[in-house]
Amino acid sequence: AQVKGDQAERGANRILELLGKAAGSEAASLGSALAALAAQVKGDQAERGANRILELLGKATRSEAARLGSALAALAAQVKGDQAERLANSILELLGKATGFEAARLGEALAALAAQVKGDQAERGANRILELLGKATRSEAARLGSALAALAAQVKGDQAERLANSILELLGKATGFEAARLGEALAALAAQVKGDQAERGANRILEL
Repeated sequence: AQVKGDQAERGANRILELLGKAAGSEAASLGSALAALAAQVKGDQAERGANRILELLGKATRSEAARLGSALAALAAQVKGDQAERLANSILELLGKATGFEAARLGEALAALAAQVKGDQAERGANRILELLGKATRSEAARLGSALAALAAQVKGDQAERLANSILELLGKATGFEAARLGEALAALAAQVKGDQAERGANRILEL
């Protein structure tokens, strides 16, 4: 992580070359190495690495997915503009089919892109996370909840109103850690929600 400049660029290129052929725990280790260089890598390198990790994530074991997911989030945070939009679309596509810990890791990566994503992308991601939250384990729900709050903060206007209504509907049935995560997401929307939505949310949280 102390490598800078040209050395970092050369190192990242070499890791990307190896990552293109690697699988399993080797790929997870290379992903971690690339993530350690994340602050130094160029946008196109970050995008290439993130896309390769997305390919690997679906075939990974839980421990490999944990390492790949952390690497993906670190790289996603370095991607900007059109690259961020493309990466967000790729993540959203996979998130539509993913479940369990894979979905939680994809949610985290999308959250790392939150400041870069468009309102409709943020809304799509948030809605998919809402679908997943009810079936998640406690640790998955923690990750999904953090991602939901990060995405909710990027949603405005009508999108925010629709998302708040969806959260309130789920909050009416949720308990325990799921309800706590939904409450956090609603709080992230606080500046956007209407008075009656805020009141309903507050009343439900008080009941829990």
